[in-house]
Amino acid sequence: MQCPECGLENPPTTIRCDCGYNFNTGVKGAPALENPEPAHISGTNIFQNNSQSFGCLFVFMIAVFLAIVYISYDSEEEIKQDNHSAKSTNEYSTNEQYGEWTFACGNIWVGVKLYYGSSKMYVGDVICGSNNAVNPITGETFRGVKVKMPSGSIELKDRNDIAVGKWYVKKNDPAIARMEWRECD
Repeated sequence: MQCPECGLENPPTTIRCDCGYNFNTGVKGAPALENPEPAHISGTNIFQNNSQSFGCLFVFMIAVFLAIVYISYDSEEEIKQDNHSAKSTNEYSTNEQYGEWTFACGNIWVGVKLYYGSSKMYVGDVICGSNNAVNPITGETFRGVKVKMPSGSIELKDRNDIAVGKWYVKKNDPAIARMEWRECD
């Protein structure tokens, strides 16, 4: 349909012409904007809104991270206080930090008596070690420790498992002070 005001040809479903003429009322109003795109979806505002959203998300993530660090630190302090009270009241003779026990890591020497688990079960004495021990089943090479068991048998143990596992030694074991190491044949 053609606009009676400006002569512009418009599609048949048009309600208002670009010049402002309203086909339903027959009254001319303000002309349409040259750029009819609403401001809330323009590129600049979308960028500003997204940057604000990303900024809020970033601040939220930092706050969560700090909360986790604080909770973790607070838990460590409680553990230290518990260990300190155990030392002062002598409630636990097997407390790893203050008792007669320590982890085997860094204390694997010839003659050291090894204990395992929370019950500190005696396993055997270290005889020697090897950087090239061979697993008889898989044939893989690993850092091994030969341990003489209470039964008299000798078993090959993985030194890394002993170092990071629940293996213990007594702090006053004389073999720790000697720091003697021997490679297995």
